[in-house]
Amino acid sequence: MNDETQAFPAPGAPIPFRVPEPPKPSTGRRNLTLALVAAGALVVGCCGGFGIATVGQPEAATVTVSSPSPYRVTEYVTASPSPAPPAAAASPTKAAAPTIEDGVWIVGVDFPAGTYRTTEAVSDCYWGIYKAETNQSDIIDNDIVDGGRPTVVLRKGQEFKSSRCGTWTRIK
Repeated sequence: MNDETQAFPAPGAPIPFRVPEPPKPSTGRRNLTLALVAAGALVVGCCGGFGIATVGQPEAATVTVSSPSPYRVTEYVTASPSPAPPAAAASPTKAAAPTIEDGVWIVGVDFPAGTYRTTEAVSDCYWGIYKAETNQSDIIDNDIVDGGRPTVVLRKGQEFKSSRCGTWTRIK
C-alpha cells in the first residue's frame, strides 16, 4: 500500500486517538515573574495617581496567570498612569461676585448689600426696590428698562424685585 491509503484505518478498525498531555504545573520562577509584574503594575497605578513620574514605563505588558486549568491563559493588560491632580494656584483665587436672579429677595438675607448691574443688555426689564415687609406697597425706586445694562444700589433690609432682567452681578 502507498502512503495515501494508510492515512485512514481500515473499516471497522479502531481509530487511533492521542490525548495531548496537559502542560506541567508552573514553576516558582514563573510565579515570581507574575508577582513582580503585578507589583510593578500596582506601583505604576498608585504612583501615577500621586503624580510621581516614571521613566521608561511600558505602554503594554503581557501577564501569564497560572491556574488549576491545564491550559495556559495569557491576558494582555495596558497600564496607564492616572492623570496628575491640578497644580495648586500660586495666588489665592478671588471669590465669585454675588449674583441675583429674577424674583423677590431681601437684601442682607438672600444676598449682601451693594451695587449690582445686569450681566447682559436687557429688554423689557422691570426692577423695584421696596421698604421691607410692606408687600411691595412702599416703593423706594423702580424702573422699566428697554436696552442697556441697568445698575441698582441695594441696602440691607430692603426688598428687591427683578423681572425679565436676567442675572445681576455685584460690582461694588
